[in-house]
Amino acid sequence: MLCAKCGYEASNDAQFCQQCGVPLKELPTSTEPVVINGVTYTPGSDKFAGLYFAPKRGWVKIENGVVNRADGREPLSVGRTIAGWICIAVAGLAALQGFGWVSSYLELEASGNQFSGLLVPMFLGAFVVAAGFGIGGFVLLSPRK
Repeated sequence: MLCAKCGYEASNDAQFCQQCGVPLKELPTSTEPVVINGVTYTPGSDKFAGLYFAPKRGWVKIENGVVNRADGREPLSVGRTIAGWICIAVAGLAALQGFGWVSSYLELEASGNQFSGLLVPMFLGAFVVAAGFGIGGFVLLSPRK
């Protein structure tokens, strides 16, 4: 039997989870989707056994035909975690590039530099890219409901 909270596989006669200590209950093992008011709910497995996935609602519990919000959040997938950290790394590199342009510009004499008018657009562009990738990374790394 799997623990509904942590996913630990306990023996079938155990009353409490040996990993986290919560009481164990028999979880429904239905593999058939359930349709309620035109919405199809797909049953979960493993540590999501007993929960159903609904489009735009995430994981829910269905008890006596009533849909209730499930406790906790869906864990991040490996791909989503990697993509989030890549976005944050790209954001950091874009911010460093922006600072590099500012520091190199300050070393040049602005009056004789033919590229002096490009500093502001390049600097702002680097930080817009950094902000966009940074926000995208944090959104990817935040657990979904």
